[in-house]
Amino acid sequence: MNINEVLSIANNLNVRFEKTNLDVPILNGLKIIPIDNQPNLIFLAKDDIVIEQFLCDGTLSNNETFEDRINNVLNSNSKSNTDNLNVMEPKYIRDYGNDIFNYKIYSQDLVINNTKVIKQVYAFFVDKNTNTFYQISLSMGQFNIEEFNNDNISNELYNMLILIIHNIKYAN
Repeated sequence: MNINEVLSIANNLNVRFEKTNLDVPILNGLKIIPIDNQPNLIFLAKDDIVIEQFLCDGTLSNNETFEDRINNVLNSNSKSNTDNLNVMEPKYIRDYGNDIFNYKIYSQDLVINNTKVIKQVYAFFVDKNTNTFYQISLSMGQFNIEEFNNDNISNELYNMLILIIHNIKYAN
């Protein structure tokens, strides 16, 4: 990689991170993946097993509640069913707070061709200073459906998500 490629990547990341005034931890070992033409995706980081995404879904409208927006996001995810992909019903896990933000945590499975499973967990929150809606998601998979141990993977993803959201704070 030459210096121009490095500078290009650094400039791209600076632009993306300037979209928010938040410090969001990235799990150890995950690498930032350059993204184009996805204005609500602030960053995507991954390794061979886990994908972490941080998204901004704009500000809540005057007549929209936090729960309304969560339901809209989850409903639009559920409408993604195709012949090859079955998006399972999202499951509410719990509320969580870190003294700065209050989160609602959900899980959802994606079943591919009735043979593979991708497990996802989401944490939704609103920056009360700007009324901006954010989503952190972690995905892990693809697992063979016969070998899939939902509880172990769910617990592992949940624990990783808690590590992230517990440490989200305002940038200095």
